[in-house]
Amino acid sequence: PALGAKADRGIRNGTYACGIDRFEQKKFGEARTTLAGFARSYKGDERAAQARKTAIAAEIAAARPAAGKRLPPSGSPGGPRMELVISNDAPNGVEVLYTGPVTGAVTLKPCADCKRYSVSAGPRLACRASGRSYPKARLQL
Repeated sequence: PALGAKADRGIRNGTYACGIDRFEQKKFGEARTTLAGFARSYKGDERAAQARKTAIAAEIAAARPAAGKRLPPSGSPGGPRMELVISNDAPNGVEVLYTGPVTGAVTLKPCADCKRYSVSAGPRLACRASGRSYPKARLQL
């Protein structure tokens, strides 16, 4: 049992370190996979939240490399925050990923009364509910 616990700690530490190294090496797909797996497997680990944040930043950086210039901060930024309200006027759910001084993800439910439309048809066909009944999320950035 003692050796098993020691081996588990070694695997846990190695997996986390490997994911962080992959992020720093700009191997964002590998970093995301490794750190998301770490966060799922070791929910009680003190580094699980940071692993989730880094996995989100890696997913964003895979599409936008500037998001991978540095690791997400482990703490919350000081000072005043700006509130950003995101609403979903689509008939399907949406997941929004964000990174910077604050990193996270939010999932918005589908808008039950909304219909799909093209960008060019938007002004004519967009829902006129003024955003009041749309699924919303409030982010403190």
